Amino acid sequence: MTEASAAPAASVAAAVADAKANSISEASANSSSADSKEAKSKVRLLCCGLGGGLDVVNALLPYFAAKNEGVDCLLGSVRPAPIDSVQNPVKTISDSCALLNKSSSFTRRGRYAEPRIAALLSSDSHEQQIVYFGRQFQTTDDARWRTQQSDVPRLRKSIEAAREALGITHLLFVDGVSVIFTVALPRR
Repeated sequence: MTEASAAPAASVAAAVADAKANSISEASANSSSADSKEAKSKVRLLCCGLGGGLDVVNALLPYFAAKNEGVDCLLGSVRPAPIDSVQNPVKTISDSCALLNKSSSFTRRGRYAEPRIAALLSSDSHEQQIVYFGRQFQTTDDARWRTQQSDVPRLRKSIEAAREALGITHLLFVDGVSVIFTVALPRR
């Protein structure tokens, strides 16, 4: 393994270890194996590609690493396409967030791998869903024109809405191969 490829792997391992440690630290003082499993089940991690292109593919590494450690994990993607360009969402959570599956598609041009990834990760007994955040939205400020606007506060509200709706306790965002950061959400 080269030094350049070791850094992302180390970041993934550290992020998964952090999520695992946070879940285990919530176990009672007289923890047993059953208590440890119960603590892990309280953690729900969202591994989310951040940006455009195929960052959702890069989020698969920490997604599977967390799942292999027994952490309840969701796969997500932040992309520029607005939610109104998504066809057949499983569920719309907010004006900038929806759950996608293998039947979902986009009306916008571009590389949208999320439905295909959902299809590849689905089985007869499990339908994979991907949490999709659109960082742009359509506005009709002028009746003749529809423009796209980026709105970070709106995206933040959508992430919060997804956290509430899906029971997410930890967020992990991946931008490219080498940049990974985690956010542990405070308890309410």
